[in-house]
Amino acid sequence: MLLQTWNSAYYRFHCKFDIRHKKSKNLYRQFGKSLITYRHRKIDSLVESDKPIVSDIFREFENVLGAVGASKTLHLLAPNFFPLWDNAIAGHYKTRIGKQGSNNERYWRFMNIARLQFLKLNGKCGDILKRIDEYNYCKFTRDLM
Repeated sequence: MLLQTWNSAYYRFHCKFDIRHKKSKNLYRQFGKSLITYRHRKIDSLVESDKPIVSDIFREFENVLGAVGASKTLHLLAPNFFPLWDNAIAGHYKTRIGKQGSNNERYWRFMNIARLQFLKLNGKCGDILKRIDEYNYCKFTRDLM
């Protein structure tokens, strides 16, 4: 229900939520073991050897939920590992969201940006990726004014 509310624009213009929900259940089954592993990790533990599975997971979730929906869902499942990523943030960090199904490399680049931000903060603060998302939102909004 949270994803449906959080990503309402996507469902308004694309396939109905019920169909996407059924498909996303299959993704949880397919990638469940990896997602459980990522749930216990922080973004600073991101290494190059994560790229193949993270890219596969993101691509498959994106094909069902769109790029923003994929990042939101993955963030909900592993909040300290997967950063939130939307059009405003993607544009600001030159990782613009492209055609559906083609954004796994861009999201991987953004994950590395978020990792560097986390390291600059020395891993302090509780829900660090949510705080980075809030910082990015405020920074982007201020740049528009």
